[in-house]
Amino acid sequence: MPRLQDTTCDPEWLSQQTDRLLGFEVLYKEVTGYADNIQPSAICEKIGVHPTFTHEAVLSFVTKFSQFNYIPNE
Repeated sequence: MPRLQDTTCDPEWLSQQTDRLLGFEVLYKEVTGYADNIQPSAICEKIGVHPTFTHEAVLSFVTKFSQFNYIPNE
């Protein structure tokens, strides 16, 4: 019987889906009431990315939205 490939182990698929996976994990924590306990390393482990990914994602978000004055510069 041929073995099925796990799509979630494909690096190309993962690179395309990391933002969605990160958003889902944060939303899930918020909805279930565990938002105070979000550990960046745990989220990175769950979505299969390097440990500094969440920090880089937040910096990218702030940089992009500060260009449009959505986030005030301090």
